Amino acid sequence: VGLGYIGLPTACLLAVNGYQVVGVTRNSKIVDEINKGQTRIKENGMEQILSSALQSGFTASTNVTDADCFLLCVSVDLDEKNKKCDYTNIIQAAESIQHHLKPGNVVILESTVTPGTTRYILIPMLEKSGLKTNKDFFAVYCPERAIPGNLLHELINNNRIIGSTNEQGRKLAKEIYSSFVKGQILFTDET
Repeated sequence: VGLGYIGLPTACLLAVNGYQVVGVTRNSKIVDEINKGQTRIKENGMEQILSSALQSGFTASTNVTDADCFLLCVSVDLDEKNKKCDYTNIIQAAESIQHHLKPGNVVILESTVTPGTTRYILIPMLEKSGLKTNKDFFAVYCPERAIPGNLLHELINNNRIIGSTNEQGRKLAKEIYSSFVKGQILFTDET
């Protein structure tokens, strides 16, 4: 969920590495562009990886579908007036998958957020589905750590930190990221 600067390249990397991927964004114009092989992300290699992903079966949509893993790549904006983080995008992403969440799912938040965002904002939103984290589904946090100008290289080669209060959630997330990450994958129990 989220086909921006981190979401689209990550979706493409997963698709070319054997995963069936449906990328979701609310913007139908961006969906149309992506499905035509066009991207607004001006990064070295981005058009080629998108083309390969589309050939591998990747598609963009405005609708969330059932999945084994939901990767939320949405931004957290600054509420200038109150000088606080605005978690609206995370809340909306969680709401969009609530009715598709099923036992065994992994939900990964990949964004730049304050400590505790997964635990205190994302998980309570997901549990409105009636399912419980660590019992029915696994909530994982993987901080986004890529610098513009070298995006694909960094997504592939940077070390990753995977945080979850559940060991199985960390292992499932590692399996997913290991499909394309060449850097070390490190664990923490913080979310």
